[in-house]
Amino acid sequence: MKILLTTLFLIGSILSGVAYGAQNDQALLNQLKSPSWHQFRTAAKIIYRQGMASQTVLDTMVERILEGQNQENKYWVEAYSWGCKAVASTGNQRYYQAVKEVGDNAATDKLKKYCSRAAEALGGPKGMQYRKGMMSLGN
Repeated sequence: MKILLTTLFLIGSILSGVAYGAQNDQALLNQLKSPSWHQFRTAAKIIYRQGMASQTVLDTMVERILEGQNQENKYWVEAYSWGCKAVASTGNQRYYQAVKEVGDNAATDKLKKYCSRAAEALGGPKGMQYRKGMMSLGN
């Protein structure tokens, strides 16, 4: 009986974790796709603190950063800078080329600095690299 209860508890914990993960992903995606720089920055900070996110979430964030790298609005630059820090915190080298591109070509020195640091922290490309346009941002 004790084994059965333990097994049921473990199954319940796993299933609730999967459900939470899906809900968390959807909340992050909503924030990343929002027209609000504040929502984007909040999502980036969450990912930065967690040090991980699903590929879909990271693809969405990096796509927004690539699309907005010529942005000069100081609030969006701040938000995208947090996005680069968040990517680096995951250690996911799939995004090395993308953050390096932004680090090399962004319109502002601040975004260049944080994306260059992110590329440096990732240490180089590994596996298939994310390229602009691989993720559709349509709702």
